Amino acid sequence: MQSSDIKPQVKGQSDKYSWNLYRLFRMAERDIKKYGDLIQFRILWDTRSHLDSSYEPFALNQSVLPGQCYFAKVYPYNQGWVGRKLLEVMCMASFGKIELYVYSIQEEYGRYIDITEWFWEEYRKSGRCIFDREHSGFWMGDETRFTTINKNSRRCNWCGQHHKRTVEKEVTIKRIAKWA
Repeated sequence: MQSSDIKPQVKGQSDKYSWNLYRLFRMAERDIKKYGDLIQFRILWDTRSHLDSSYEPFALNQSVLPGQCYFAKVYPYNQGWVGRKLLEVMCMASFGKIELYVYSIQEEYGRYIDITEWFWEEYRKSGRCIFDREHSGFWMGDETRFTTINKNSRRCNWCGQHHKRTVEKEVTIKRIAKWA
């Protein structure tokens, strides 16, 4: 895969693809040209929750939690890796270098799951929808994410998924204690 596969249409603005993730991928491409096989770039899933340190399993059909994933520069011969959380990359206007966190592979063996091939294939197909499978619409730049087909249906312009509008009746019972 090349950075041109995930390049947003307008410079500096995210659309289907994240501008910051594209910039990070370009930085990685330059490092690969410079150092060759001495480094590899991987997407790693952290099985320890970034919220409460509980076990966080990886599931292919769920939204990818950017706080659980690292964009990692992995060194050969199990020397460890340096990287940055995707959440920081996606949400910060300026994220600086890739090398924010440093880990030794031996110390945390088995804690991280390599999801690189799956991640880039899914991201290339569905863009930022990989982080929002429920299509709740919380991303910056998602104003043009949906095309309304008619009053009761819409299509996601990023991944192509169709959605039907449903109307649900919500009844609230309010109990008030009164003294007589």
